[in-house]
Amino acid sequence: MMIRFFAHGNGSGSAAVDYLLAEEVAAYDTQRHRIKGETVRRETLPEISGGDAELTRLLINNNHRKWRYTSGVIAFAASDAPTPDEQVQVMQGFEESAFAGMAEDQCNILWVRHQHMGNVELHFLIPRVELYDNRAFNAAPPGAEKYFNAFRDYWNALKGWADPQAPDRRRDLKTVFETADRAELREAIHTMVLQQIEAGDIRDHTDMRRYLETLADVGIEIKPLSEKQQERRAKQDALEAEGGKKRRRDTRITLRKIGGEGAKDTFRMEDRIYYEEWTADEYLAGKAARESTATGE
Repeated sequence: MMIRFFAHGNGSGSAAVDYLLAEEVAAYDTQRHRIKGETVRRETLPEISGGDAELTRLLINNNHRKWRYTSGVIAFAASDAPTPDEQVQVMQGFEESAFAGMAEDQCNILWVRHQHMGNVELHFLIPRVELYDNRAFNAAPPGAEKYFNAFRDYWNALKGWADPQAPDRRRDLKTVFETADRAELREAIHTMVLQQIEAGDIRDHTDMRRYLETLADVGIEIKPLSEKQQERRAKQDALEAEGGKKRRRDTRITLRKIGGEGAKDTFRMEDRIYYEEWTADEYLAGKAARESTATGE
């Protein structure tokens, strides 16, 4: 199980609620590009699991601040198969964490269950307003990832649900590593990286490199710069620091099997998320935009 907060939150309440409850959503190809003008019907229709959709819609529409709502999802792996009672317990626990210190009628939340992808996803929509005094309220302020990661880790440990940090994911990677299939290894690493991004553990390029450095335990390392490359990089950085030409930022990360030298032991991670100036906000905003395209936000 993992928790993800979406980047958008300044649209209308009607659009946000309608998207969660929509029977049809925008169609995407295998590369996650929207297919213009096409929609697909959700095989399993959304269900309201808690709250009042019309009340949430009204509260967001009447909130005239720039940021009008917080939205996100508690997503379970297909193997988690949480029972209805467990889903209720998780939702109640999330509310206790998100609304700590507040009375039950001091805040509002809508829960909608999606199952059309073969797993359980509990989507939540929270008006960013405290209801007693109409003050601005953010259930997930900057830095809240660690707080909610602790909530995630508690439930995953308690119920034995899939954990994006679990050692067995590394064992799976080691098995792939031993097959010597570079394409398969690259795909396995990329999948793990995306899981870390969505879990809130990789936020920028520094975090990315730090995470990839941990792959040493399965025999993989970031290929170091040559001595000449290091000297050139140092000169470029010094020149930029003095107000000169900006150094061209990296657009990939090259990995290799530890100790390897030849091309067969080296592979490049090439995707926007490996760019030096990339941030997780960019990735999550893009993903949220794709997920909400059907709303017209």
